[in-house]
Amino acid sequence: MVQEHGCSWPRAVLLYNEFMQIVYGLLAIAAGTIMLKFNLQLVNLTGRQDWIESKLGGGSTYLAYKILAVLLVFVGILIATGLGTPFFTWLLSPLTHLINLNQP
Repeated sequence: MVQEHGCSWPRAVLLYNEFMQIVYGLLAIAAGTIMLKFNLQLVNLTGRQDWIESKLGGGSTYLAYKILAVLLVFVGILIATGLGTPFFTWLLSPLTHLINLNQP
């Protein structure tokens, strides 16, 4: 048994979790890259999003999909490197005062 982060799990389970973290990160990076490369085909497949076009102007569906793809690549890198949880904890830390976990 290995003692890491206050729990005792068999080493094989810990290695599997780390391996799957890398796999999920690489899948997110691949999906984001494919979205960037085939942006035109993605818009042709899903159609223009009228609510995005009305708020941001003509052609902004392409921009929205590109921004989503870049965010997906960024999150994939965070997941694959193991920095996802610390980053999102830091990012969402201003909201912790809204949640009082000590209440019954």
